[in-house]
Amino acid sequence: MDVDDATMEDQREAESAESAPAKRSVPTPPVGGPNQGAESRQASNEVTKAEEALRKVEDDYITALRRQAVQARQTRNQLLKRIAFWVVVLGIGFLGWRILEQRQPAVLSTHGWYLALAGFLGALLGGSELVSRYRDEPTRALTSTPGVFYMLLNAIISMSAYGLLTRYGAGLIPSLTDDPLMRSIVGGFGAMAILRSKFLTLRTENGEDVGVGPDAAISAFLSAADRGVDRTRAAKRLKLVFRRVSRVTDYCNVSDFIRVSLSAFQNLNEKERSAIDEKIKKIYTVGNAEYPTDELKLQALCYEVLVIAGEYNFNSLIDNLMEFIEQEEEKRRLRENREKALQSHLDKVTKAVEEVQAAKSP
Repeated sequence: MDVDDATMEDQREAESAESAPAKRSVPTPPVGGPNQGAESRQASNEVTKAEEALRKVEDDYITALRRQAVQARQTRNQLLKRIAFWVVVLGIGFLGWRILEQRQPAVLSTHGWYLALAGFLGALLGGSELVSRYRDEPTRALTSTPGVFYMLLNAIISMSAYGLLTRYGAGLIPSLTDDPLMRSIVGGFGAMAILRSKFLTLRTENGEDVGVGPDAAISAFLSAADRGVDRTRAAKRLKLVFRRVSRVTDYCNVSDFIRVSLSAFQNLNEKERSAIDEKIKKIYTVGNAEYPTDELKLQALCYEVLVIAGEYNFNSLIDNLMEFIEQEEEKRRLRENREKALQSHLDKVTKAVEEVQAAKSP
């Protein structure tokens, strides 16, 4: 009896187990929560961006080093060429002096220093003409190859004038016969005055005045030297302005900064100040088709500033400008960060107020 009851009870439990719905197995969530995958992907993206930024910095640094190496090599080559040029010029001068000393020793012993003085005064007079034309770097204009040749031409003319006064001074200017110092001064300064003279002036059909006399030849030499110096200086100025302006990243307030920086020059007269102000107004006129981009406007302004400031002060001005731009960008970033922090704080306060109001409402 007991066995049958136990058997029937086991059958009922089996039937109830079969009729009951099967329980679903709940998957175990991954360790770290559902946001772990997104966070890992975000971290991976940040690492990738950091690596790309690091590679970019390394590439920029290598490019800058290569550019500096190229510039240093070019500067060294230019310096070597200039040294070689001066060695050749001085060598030719010394060789000519030695030949003259061997063949005409009496001439050098009597008139050597006076010839040198006349040549120096003539070269000084010719150099003053070049200096008046190139105010940005007058010494570079004088040491350029065309400038040196023009000063040598003036020196040779002045020394020739001294020789003519020595040979024919008794008939030309008797008072200079026994005064070699005055002959060297007159030959140094007077030669160019004579060669600048014009016998007459002719007017062409186009209305141009053409001088007839020694001035025509000297003007041709001066014009050739002027063009040569101008080309040499233009190549340097083009490279300098383009290289410095290309590194400027923000063009806001650039004209105002340069205008204020020019106040550092104490000897600028009102004419020069008004001229640079007018040039700035012309360049930065709205809708000026001559300067369609901000970079071209800054380049045009830099060429004007370079004439007044010179290369050294121009480089200092651009360095100050870039530092000023970096400071302005840092100030702008600080303002943006403060605004973002303030907005985030306001959003949190607004959300908290809304939650409190939602909790109070029925």
